[in-house]
Amino acid sequence: MRNDYAKLFVNKLDNKIVKVKYSPEHDDYYSIVKENCTKGYRQIIITSKIMTSIIEEYFYTNSYNITSIEFMEDDVTLKNEIDSILSKLRLERAYFGLLLEKINFLSEESAIDIRSIELRGRNDKKEAVNISLQVNGIIGINKKCFEEESEILIKKIERCLS
Repeated sequence: MRNDYAKLFVNKLDNKIVKVKYSPEHDDYYSIVKENCTKGYRQIIITSKIMTSIIEEYFYTNSYNITSIEFMEDDVTLKNEIDSILSKLRLERAYFGLLLEKINFLSEESAIDIRSIELRGRNDKKEAVNISLQVNGIIGINKKCFEEESEILIKKIERCLS
């Protein structure tokens, strides 16, 4: 499944999140940012707290699987530990509490923030959905579901910001 991507910004006039189509292969990230900042948008940073809220909502409300969590620190031991929890979580959803505990500890006690998350599940139409979310506000969602699912994700992020 191929993804479409967008960079999220906040409109300074109404504080609503807007998405700007973005192609990692063809677009220069910094040009996209600069161009949209001159249009009255400001960058959005998806904090670890927001990412954790998004993970929780998709996990509990939509029964999505968490397929990847990447941290700002390139620590092999940490990566292996999180990957191990995610593997267990795929088999037994009761491991979610352990995952949240670890993420919160890393963020609050060790100042290690989440760089990106990937989620996988099915929408209300039973279509397979893959979602990626990065700290810099770049989202990726499979093409078939991009428009509808990106709007749902944006609403979830806006709730976290309010």
